[in-house]
Amino acid sequence: MLFANDLPPRGQAALTGGLAGYSTYETKDGRYVALGALEPKFLMAFYAGIGAPLDLSALMPGPHQAALKAKLAAVFLERTRDEWAAFGKEHDCCLEPVLDPQELAADPHMIAREAFFEVQSSAGPLRQLRLPVTDVHAVHAPPPHLGEHTDVILREVGYDDAAIQAMRAASAVA
Repeated sequence: MLFANDLPPRGQAALTGGLAGYSTYETKDGRYVALGALEPKFLMAFYAGIGAPLDLSALMPGPHQAALKAKLAAVFLERTRDEWAAFGKEHDCCLEPVLDPQELAADPHMIAREAFFEVQSSAGPLRQLRLPVTDVHAVHAPPPHLGEHTDVILREVGYDDAAIQAMRAASAVA
């Protein structure tokens, strides 16, 4: 069993920023790209694409990662996000643009997956993001109004009507 003091400091684990090859970087135009080159073949493809030698220690967490990240940060500042996106496609190195919400909604992949949908509510249409495992034909209901299900939930956990009324009178529930 792992305990909190057994874990690397925040941002230093392999999947939380501790690897230069698995991080986000700012680009020349102030946008960002995400490099997810965890496997050696992807990291080698990236380094070959930028014309730099790869030290395989780049795949291992450790204090040396800070210097590697600084070098890569400088490299990413040489091109725009869109230039890096094209580079990523050309070199198959797990490099993708970081999209803003408007770009994400217009992304062909997200459209093809029907990732965004609307639910009608008393406040008007509410735009929703479908979970990847959700059936695209599932029926979705709008979120409840404040307190709409309070009584039902409290009864389910064992409170009787008198106790619920007392909580309501004390403004303990909506």
